[in-house]
Amino acid sequence: MTPFRLRQLAPIAVLLSLLSACNSPEPQQIIGEFSTQQRPGGIRLFEFRVPLARPKLRPITSINTAQQQAAVMEQFDPDRQLALTQRYLKRDPRLMEYCPHGYVTLEQYAVLERIVIRGECRYKSREGEEAPPQN
Repeated sequence: MTPFRLRQLAPIAVLLSLLSACNSPEPQQIIGEFSTQQRPGGIRLFEFRVPLARPKLRPITSINTAQQQAAVMEQFDPDRQLALTQRYLKRDPRLMEYCPHGYVTLEQYAVLERIVIRGECRYKSREGEEAPPQN
């Protein structure tokens, strides 16, 4: 190839590399703390903890309307955050590895500064297959 031809292709190559970098999937961010516990008899338990989001303190102004305050409080509603935490847990690769056949939620709550979901792994897949032997 001639140098002139290479100069024409260089911007195209740069553009293609930028586009491919933008289209690559983002690495999955792990959210929360995941702890496990194995009990006698092969019982596998886990606990998933996430900090409870709270609105930042700010001065009361005349600009704040009741509608704005309601929208802010809805965003920080503990029940809504608990539902979001359940979605995070279902996608968490640590849970998928620890409980390959799924799980049963034993308890879930939002208290003080954290949301906690405790559960137990399923031992059979939903289709009725036997779980692989536990070591």
